[in-house]
Amino acid sequence: IFTIKASSIASIVTVRDLLGQAQYVGNIYYDNITPLLAAAILYLVLVQIVERLIRWADRALKPAPLAGAKGKRPNQLQVVS
Repeated sequence: IFTIKASSIASIVTVRDLLGQAQYVGNIYYDNITPLLAAAILYLVLVQIVERLIRWADRALKPAPLAGAKGKRPNQLQVVS
């Protein structure tokens, strides 16, 4: 959720805009629960999509381990000869 709030997506779809539209639709049709539930589900789906994209990007951009380190990166304090 923090990633969405801190990114440029927040300028397009913010929680206040989403909930404001849900309340607007609820006031028109005299049903506040259904639009708010739909907004909550939409926000959860958006959060899950962004979270999975960030996890994928993190794995894709992770550097490969060093050749002589047996799968572990050496500590910066250790001297590798």
